[in-house]
Amino acid sequence: MSPTPPRLRHWAVRLTLLVACIGTVATSKPYSPPVTSEYQGETLRLTTTARTATRHIIVRASADSDLDAGGNVSVQFTPRWLSTRTEATNTPELRVRMRYPEEPLTEGTTYRFDAPPGGQGSAFSRGESFGGDCNLDDTCEWNVLFDIELLGDIGEDVMEVDWKVTASVEAWDTDETPDDFAVHISEP
Repeated sequence: MSPTPPRLRHWAVRLTLLVACIGTVATSKPYSPPVTSEYQGETLRLTTTARTATRHIIVRASADSDLDAGGNVSVQFTPRWLSTRTEATNTPELRVRMRYPEEPLTEGTTYRFDAPPGGQGSAFSRGESFGGDCNLDDTCEWNVLFDIELLGDIGEDVMEVDWKVTASVEAWDTDETPDDFAVHISEP
């Protein structure tokens, strides 16, 4: 028996991968187009003596449908260093943790402030996915907490942080948007 020519083997591998991809797409459950909502929170003020702020976000979704739903939530942070100084002795950092209320604190993600004292830093985001047993007919509700912590010494200065939440929710097992599909974000 002669060995398979390399060119034929190359095309056989490509065909196998193509069939596997088609099989994956064919068995994937459809999702509706996402419905999105935004919420602008009040500016947070962090200082050397009040380093941490925690916010509780509630995302609610409802529709005239008995489909299950899931989605994601992200928070965009825009920090400003309010200072009368023109030079910093060190560069502060902000640590962000997102979690569900029943989960313990994690290490989070640390962002280095990238502007001089008195300046506005670059915006950064943190997000989480959510889903589970949630039927739109019963109004889905997801609770998410985020903590933002000032790391480093800024003396008597203040770090203000503007934050905006965006949530996107999609109905599962359909490629149509259910009637009266709505998403709302609030704080308790």
